[in-house]
Amino acid sequence: MICKVHFVVVLVCFFGCVELQERNWKVISKTRTIQTRQGPVEGLVTQSPFNNKLRNVEVYLGLPYAAPPVGSQRFMPPGSPPTWKTTLQADRLPAVCPQRLPQIGRRRQDKSAERNRQLRRLLPFLTNENEDCLYLNIYAPARDNPMASRKYPVIVFIHGESFEWNSGNPYDGSVLASFGEVIVITLNFRLGILGFLRPGVSDHTLSNFGLLDQIAALQWIKDNIRAFGGDENKVTLMGHDTGAACVNYLMVSPVSQGVTGLFHRAILMSGTALADWALTKNPMSYTVQVGNSLNCPTQETSEGMSNCLRRKRLSDLMAVKVGVPPFQTPFGPLIDGTVVPNEPAKLMTTLKHLFSRYELLYGMTEIESDDLLDGVSLAQGMLEEEKMKIIKDYIRAKYEQSKHPQTQFHSSSDHARRSELVMDDTCRLYASGSPAVGSLLAWIELSGYNILGVKNSKLERNKWNI
Repeated sequence: MICKVHFVVVLVCFFGCVELQERNWKVISKTRTIQTRQGPVEGLVTQSPFNNKLRNVEVYLGLPYAAPPVGSQRFMPPGSPPTWKTTLQADRLPAVCPQRLPQIGRRRQDKSAERNRQLRRLLPFLTNENEDCLYLNIYAPARDNPMASRKYPVIVFIHGESFEWNSGNPYDGSVLASFGEVIVITLNFRLGILGFLRPGVSDHTLSNFGLLDQIAALQWIKDNIRAFGGDENKVTLMGHDTGAACVNYLMVSPVSQGVTGLFHRAILMSGTALADWALTKNPMSYTVQVGNSLNCPTQETSEGMSNCLRRKRLSDLMAVKVGVPPFQTPFGPLIDGTVVPNEPAKLMTTLKHLFSRYELLYGMTEIESDDLLDGVSLAQGMLEEEKMKIIKDYIRAKYEQSKHPQTQFHSSSDHARRSELVMDDTCRLYASGSPAVGSLLAWIELSGYNILGVKNSKLERNKWNI
C-alpha cells in the first residue's frame, strides 16, 4: 500500500498550507550544518503555530540542483550544479522561473470568486523572476538527535496550474513533513517558451527542458537526501494537474529511466499524460511563430535558430505571442524523439516494463477544470447553446470537421432529449471506431456528465455496451 488513511489526510493539509511566512511558522534556530556533495548548507528550524503536538521542522530554501540555464545554457539540458566551500545559508525562497502570469478577473463573468481567491494566494510568490531559477526547497522533520539512524521517506512535489506559470515556492511542506514524518521537497523548473519550446526546425531537436530539469532535481535528491535524513530508496514523485502529467511522462521517459532509482512510487492528482492538454500538438507551428516574431532563421539548421534565440533579451522572448487553437497547449511536453519519444498512450503500451515498475496512486476531484468556466456559469449554470458550443468547439479543435462529417448536433426544445440525441450520435460513432467521440466521452465522463445537463444516472455505459 502506498498510503494509509492518515497519509491521505496530510495530503489535504499539504494543499491547505501556503507558504512559510504566511502561516507564521516561528523560527527558533538554525539547523545543524549539512554537508552535501556540492558544499555545506544551513537552514532554519521552525515551530508550528497550529498545534503544539506537531514536531519542529527543518527548512532548507533555495538549494541549487543544476547550473543556471542562462546565456549559452538557455535552451540546453540542465548542467551540473555549482559547488561552494563556505556554508550556504538556505533561508530564503529562490527566484521563480520566468513566466507569463494569469490575470485576476475584475468582473464576475471573468473568473469565479474561488478562482480569484486562489490566484491572490499564489501570485505574490511568483513576482521574483529570474532565468537562474533551478532550485529546490526541503522540509524535513527536525531531529532531536542528529546522530539518529532513522531515514524518512521522501515526497517530491511537482507543481501544477500550468506548463507556463507557477512554482514550487508557494507550497509549504511543513505540516506534511511534521505530521506525516516524511521529507517534502518542492522545486522550480523551466516553464513556457524557455521550458517547452522546440528551439529548432528539426523534429528531433532536443526539447522538453522543463522535464529534464525535473530529472536533474531527482538526481540531486538521490545524491544528497541521505544527508538530510531521507531514504533515497523511498522516493515518491507527486504531481498535481500539469505536474501530474509531468510525473506520468517521467514514468515512461527513457531519459529518466536511464538512471536507476530516481523515484519508486508516483501520485497523480487531477492529471495524466493522456489528457488532451498534456501534449503539445504540432509544436513546429509554434517554433516558426516564435522565430518569425524574433527575426530568427526558421529555414536553416536547428543550431542556427537555437543560437539566435539564446542571444535574444529575456523580455523579448517572454513578450512573444502565438496563435493557439482552442483546447490546445502551445508550450508543454512534446514529442522530441528523446525525452518523449512517442505519444504517451503508445509509450505506456510499448514500455509496459517501465510504467509498471512503480506503485501508483491517482485520483480526481468531483469538478475538474472549473477554472475554465466563468463565475456566472459556475454559479448559475450554462445555457444550452453555451454547452453545445463548448462541445462543438472541442470536437472541431481535436478533429477536423471534414474528416467526420457524420458528427451532427440536434435541436430540441427538451434539453434532456437533446442531450440524449447528442450522446446517441456520439456513441454510434464511438462504436464505429471514430476516435473523436472516444475522447469526447472521456472528457464528458471526467466532467461528471454534467456538461450536458443530464443526471449521471442517465448516462450508464451499459446503455451503449461500451
